[in-house]
Amino acid sequence: MQRLGRKIAYTTVLTTAVRLFRKGLLERREFDRKFIYSPRVTAEEWRRLIAHHALTGFLATPSASPELLASCLIESVCQDDALLAAIERQLQAVRPTPAPTGHTSPKAGWIY
Repeated sequence: MQRLGRKIAYTTVLTTAVRLFRKGLLERREFDRKFIYSPRVTAEEWRRLIAHHALTGFLATPSASPELLASCLIESVCQDDALLAAIERQLQAVRPTPAPTGHTSPKAGWIY
């Protein structure tokens, strides 16, 4: 609470913690007749959940354009070689390996 630069009422903090607990974002355990709250997810997991929620929400709209989404993503990262390499690694990890083309099967004359 000190990082906020102003005083906040204890009841405000407690109400917020209880709401976050009920939403499944905080864990709580009882210690010495008091509750101790802690996050259920790391900051990185939280950022991933927020990004996933935003993207799936965008793509679920009737007028969603996957091409627009891809275009905006590429425009925003095109100057960062490390980020582009990371995206390429992620894409390679989820894409199936294509079958070799023009390769003949053991049966003569069959091409698959």
